[in-house]
Amino acid sequence: MMYNEVALRFKPSAPKFFYQTSPRDLASVMQGLCLSSPLYCRSALSLCRLWFHEVQRTFGDKLVTTIESERCLDLAKETSRRLLGKWAHPEDLFVDPCLFTSFATPTIEDQPDALSRTSTSLKASTSSAYLAVSDLPTLRLLLHERLCDYNEAGGHASMDLVLFDDAMSHICRLARILSRPGGNALVIGVSGTGKTSLAKMAAFCVGLHLYVLGEVDSRHAPHHGDGGGASEHNQHDDDEALESLRQELRVLQKKAGASPGEPTAFLYSDSQVKDERSLSLINDFLSSGVIHGLFSAAEEDEIINLVRPAARADGVIDSKPQLLDYFTAKVQANLHVVLCASPAGHSLRRRVRMFPALISCTCLNYVAAWPQKALVEVASHFFQQMPGLRVPKGPSAVQEKEKLKLQSGADKQSGDGDGEKEAGAIVPHQSTATGDRSTPAFGASDLAPPSLNHHASSGHSPAAENLAFHLARVHESALAAAEKAQGDEKRSVAVTSKCFLEAIHMFRRLVVKQGTQLETSMAQFEKGLGVMQHVEDDVKVLKVITEVVCTRKVGLMQIFSMLPGCFHCLCGVAVVSQEDLRRKNVALARSKASSESTLSKMGAAREEADAQAINADIERNKVEKAEQEASHLQQQASSELAIAQPALEAAREAVAQVTKESLAELKALPRLPTGCDKVAAALLMVLKNEKRDFGWENARKMMAKVEHMLVVLLQESKPTAAVRTSVAHMCVAPTIRKEGKKTRGLCGMNCD
Repeated sequence: MMYNEVALRFKPSAPKFFYQTSPRDLASVMQGLCLSSPLYCRSALSLCRLWFHEVQRTFGDKLVTTIESERCLDLAKETSRRLLGKWAHPEDLFVDPCLFTSFATPTIEDQPDALSRTSTSLKASTSSAYLAVSDLPTLRLLLHERLCDYNEAGGHASMDLVLFDDAMSHICRLARILSRPGGNALVIGVSGTGKTSLAKMAAFCVGLHLYVLGEVDSRHAPHHGDGGGASEHNQHDDDEALESLRQELRVLQKKAGASPGEPTAFLYSDSQVKDERSLSLINDFLSSGVIHGLFSAAEEDEIINLVRPAARADGVIDSKPQLLDYFTAKVQANLHVVLCASPAGHSLRRRVRMFPALISCTCLNYVAAWPQKALVEVASHFFQQMPGLRVPKGPSAVQEKEKLKLQSGADKQSGDGDGEKEAGAIVPHQSTATGDRSTPAFGASDLAPPSLNHHASSGHSPAAENLAFHLARVHESALAAAEKAQGDEKRSVAVTSKCFLEAIHMFRRLVVKQGTQLETSMAQFEKGLGVMQHVEDDVKVLKVITEVVCTRKVGLMQIFSMLPGCFHCLCGVAVVSQEDLRRKNVALARSKASSESTLSKMGAAREEADAQAINADIERNKVEKAEQEASHLQQQASSELAIAQPALEAAREAVAQVTKESLAELKALPRLPTGCDKVAAALLMVLKNEKRDFGWENARKMMAKVEHMLVVLLQESKPTAAVRTSVAHMCVAPTIRKEGKKTRGLCGMNCD
């Protein structure tokens, strides 16, 4: 009956596409009822309350608006009256809170009333019974202890959670899902509502090893596109992130499926989805427990070897398909997937349409925006940690000044404490005459409910409470304005709980900054008041002295002996001040003389530097002129080299034609033809550095060894500059001719 009514009244729509009912909902209710134990569920009322709780969790946790939640609650109550009225009275059946937990309840060896104790052992929580919570304060105490255990466990970032009523309820809802075999959760809520933190806390409470994929994909931004037009670099990053996710899933499945199997919660949020192909892996796991292509053949053999002992103990057939199915069943029972997503935009609806297992194979929990009471509790939690909202009691500086004005001419009086007021960085409005605090700041008297007025009497700052209610009202007014803009102008403005937290932190920073400035101003003001009071006392003494001197009743020495110590101190201070002034004048004169000496030295150094700069300019001009001359010479040498290069190449070719036979023939001649004598003389100059005897006989002696002479000619000796000049003057106009065999050999060379 309840299933049919919910399916009829709460139909899915475009913004509420997750309003889907299926036979899985009936199975979820029955699974919760099967968790009851005769040892603890000893009355019909306990079983009826468990049914009422499971119906609320299964059908009501997915509803978005408060009106729909109330309609579902009324429907559950009406159904309960019809079907369960003869076993349970409605007043007892619908008592709040209606929450069942397994992490804060006693084990089977404990007594049923052990819920009120503070035994919160994590090891014992995995085998706890599924019982009702007695009251919210006890649950808050237990969750606070679990939160301390979580922060002390290490290996993850600590959390500073405010456990208001809705937060505790969501922790219990998620713990209910994760404590069941194969329980997977889809947590939907706008940004800043604490989806991830609540999921972490719930997983820790039921004893699951928490794994967050922040180290793999948190560096990537959310992917909102359609997948087209991606650059090659982005595609490479997507493939790398997808492969990294596959590797992490391999490790998690091996830990969860291998004997004995580690219960693990895998937390994956939409902000970590860069490539939607990663959701296909999650979809495959949720639907069947098997991700195709995740393990290679070698890895499957390794998995079979890991699970074979446990499978044999459970009576499983020792075959590869049976052992892999056994491994898959253990993975589904021990690995719990928690998906966190935001309903904003169209991404979630598109992804659910593409991957239906995200809805059909998970238990949905919708985290709504924080109510006013939760906002107040969160703000109060942070404001009570601010020492700037608590100032020690005592008379204010303004009151002291007023007393000094009223008691002019009398001795200095201390405050009698009648004007004591509790002040703060931001305090309620107070009357100067009576100290009345009946009108609090920000109009908080219209906001604060009577349930929170006890904080003022218990030592908590009323300013913090007033500020908490004020910020809550401001946040609610911003939400109303955003809804109005959405309805009137079709403009979407995101006003989330994260905005509320940012406002709190911004206010805390401002309080610290302004408080520091205020303390500095107050210290300066009090110092000024002390100086004024001291001067006023000295003026009074001087007035008395003046009156005594004018009456001439006593001598001056007697007057000085009658003066109070303060006047003597004043005179001493004046003398000391004169001495200090004299010493400072001497020091100033010394400093002035030293400064003048330093300035004169700096002037001389500057003149010397100017002279050196002039000399440097002269040397630079010389260097530039030398560079120009060198450049001119280089150009001239280059042109001469270009002219001489063809002659040099021709000479090399001629020398290359000289043979041993031609040298022997030349050596046998009795005398040289005309022109060849100049060649022989040039060779004597170049090879033997001869300066006087250039005759043919001397040249024959040089050619005594023909083979050695041929080698020397081919080596291209490099004569000195003087030798080159002499050879150039000698060989000006060559007149050598080739005359057959008689003139072959050395005479056949070009003397150039």
